[in-house]
Amino acid sequence: MSTPHESENARGNVHGDETRHAIILAAIRVIAEQGVSGASLRAINVAAGCRNSSASHYHFGTKLAVIDAALSTVYAEVDAGQAPLMSDLELRVSQGRPVGVREVLEAAYLPFLALMTRPDYGPAAAKFFSRILVESDDQLQAVLNRLVAPMMLRCLALLQSALPQVPEPVLRRRLFITVTNVVHGAGDMPAAANSPLGDLTSGNPLEMLHELFDYMTAAISAAPQPLTPADEARMAATLFGQG
Repeated sequence: MSTPHESENARGNVHGDETRHAIILAAIRVIAEQGVSGASLRAINVAAGCRNSSASHYHFGTKLAVIDAALSTVYAEVDAGQAPLMSDLELRVSQGRPVGVREVLEAAYLPFLALMTRPDYGPAAAKFFSRILVESDDQLQAVLNRLVAPMMLRCLALLQSALPQVPEPVLRRRLFITVTNVVHGAGDMPAAANSPLGDLTSGNPLEMLHELFDYMTAAISAAPQPLTPADEARMAATLFGQG
């Protein structure tokens, strides 16, 4: 049987966990709205409804630690969806059975895109990741890399098995481009209803996702083309006024 002191500690731990979770959710919302540089610990405290103005500092210490906890919380959910899909594909490769490029990309990105269906923090989480990708300094990039790199390297290995004709450095760059496509596309999805090309939304929300994976599959699978002197001269003239 627990002692009164132990019961009091348990209640304190539960309250502390609830406060930490509230701060994490608030950090996601505040950074999504205000960006990394604009999100102060004070603003996160207010958004979390903390009566103690030092709650974020007490529970996490620094803004970087709050962001680390928020990224870790959200990505744990993403990883829970990615990991079994990746493991299934890796098992097929180990058995000598082929995997498709689109299968690999869907395994990597559909669990991330599923965040948007979360009613509590989904759209904010998508924008939060987009902000982090754009505004990271070296410290924040290290946090992001620690979380995401293991899964991206698994994805790269699967893509290498599916696309042996594409050199690894090219495949790495193309994979990075797909990351930015997905993260920023998810973060800016509301803009599709009022884009420079008109309303791009569809009655079936899966239709745009289907087109996104068509696009990424074709782009990542394309045969590499050498950079010719004519290509280099044309691009340099446009970019730098040379030529």
